[in-house]
Amino acid sequence: MSKNHLEILIIKFLDGDISEKETAQLKTSLLRPEHQKIFEAFVNQHFELQLLLQDIDIAKDYGKVLDAINKKRMARKKKANARALVYAAIFIGLLSSSLALYYGNFFKKEAIDSRNLITLQLQDGSVKVLDQGVSRSIANTKGKKVVTQQQNLLLYADSVPSATANEEELAFNELTVPYGKKFQIKLSDGTHVYLNSGSKIKYPVRFLNNSKREVFLDGEAYFEVKKNDRAPFVVNTEELNTVVLGTKFNVSSYKNEFNTSTVLVEGAVRVEGGGKATEIEPGERAVIEDGSISVDAVNVEKHIAWTKGKLFFVDDSFELILKELERHFNVRIENDDQDLGKIPFTGTFETESLNAILTTFQLHSDFNFSLSENGKSIWITKTYQP
Repeated sequence: MSKNHLEILIIKFLDGDISEKETAQLKTSLLRPEHQKIFEAFVNQHFELQLLLQDIDIAKDYGKVLDAINKKRMARKKKANARALVYAAIFIGLLSSSLALYYGNFFKKEAIDSRNLITLQLQDGSVKVLDQGVSRSIANTKGKKVVTQQQNLLLYADSVPSATANEEELAFNELTVPYGKKFQIKLSDGTHVYLNSGSKIKYPVRFLNNSKREVFLDGEAYFEVKKNDRAPFVVNTEELNTVVLGTKFNVSSYKNEFNTSTVLVEGAVRVEGGGKATEIEPGERAVIEDGSISVDAVNVEKHIAWTKGKLFFVDDSFELILKELERHFNVRIENDDQDLGKIPFTGTFETESLNAILTTFQLHSDFNFSLSENGKSIWITKTYQP
């Protein structure tokens, strides 16, 4: 089935003007992942939706999509209600492509960016969307409590029973934080983790007794590790691993910045990467680039200011600053002035808007910038020179 044909069927279905033959075609088509992606893209382009995700088992509830399509023909007299119900149901099948909807009794028209959701994937594969203004208990598909959410904090410590002496298998959860947001976790051992925008961390629901405590990070996080001499704490990234017993440190490993670093705030850590290992002291940073680890003294506050909601730049290239602004404000920035990207800037911002920050930079370098109508894209260009 072509893309155009699929879109025609979607429009006819939503308008309640679809034949039995066309309904069967749509039902069959939506079983294919590539057609689900076309459906998602079509709706993002033509409709405005804001629906809240509740605890939905993807595999179980996808059946509702097909059932809803079959029932569509029987609900013509209640077209409006049926449309909302089936419309929501179809979207449930798209959860695997990150478009999350609430299957329920209300329907709000408002734009949604599916990438702007904080999500928690449990060991059983179910995915929970986390609202930072909510406190609740989170359970798996069997109804067993996994963790307590206290607004912007996941609390595993004291939320789950301690591991038994003969327990050998780890159950992992994975927290994903999009651009523009931050979140925290208190792990089962009491370690406090602050996760920066655009980051993902995989970790055990509870650590096994007297065993190495390992987590896996993609992005940036600040760790306050609970001391345990018998169980080293290890932060694994793609290129650099950080090993500690109990300390405070920051790890940054964004793939689009092409380097991974660990900054030690207090205590002691060992960093490992590229077949090499070295220890660093408080106030030092270890960076791995091209398989080699280098150590230098740094301003610690600069590297942990994000945990306090601040932007702290010290002789940072404009190119690197733009990446941090993208994460902090959840925007896309295109810079057409390549020379500008190499210029270093220094400055601290806390409550300023993105427009105010760029305007401040304009005082020190000559460039223009413009925003898209929705405020999600910014273009930076050279100032015209006649």
